[in-house]
Amino acid sequence: MKLALYSRGNLAWDSNIKKEQSSATEFSIGYTVRSSEEVDLAMALAKSAGAKIPKPAQKTFWGGYAGYFQDPDGYLWEILWNPNFLPAIDRCPPSDDCVRWRTILILRKRYFDL
Repeated sequence: MKLALYSRGNLAWDSNIKKEQSSATEFSIGYTVRSSEEVDLAMALAKSAGAKIPKPAQKTFWGGYAGYFQDPDGYLWEILWNPNFLPAIDRCPPSDDCVRWRTILILRKRYFDL
């Protein structure tokens, strides 16, 4: 797990969400996946579950691919693929489809109750 801290202004700029008054829930949750296709898959799943998409997935200035969604409680998520930082996948070889399904199941179970 990596913790990255960004200023409010930079987070507002990067997510395309207007910077407003400070609040206790002012942060984003970053979820790193293994490919740009998985970013698109997770974003589509989030949208179909009722999430708002303030910034669709796209190539990033830092060489990756990422997008933002807000879950039904308003929390901001960044789904990203970074070619220099791939997640460790337990018991799942990189070429196996279980990587993709693990991403889907985590999002469904934890944040969308599907």
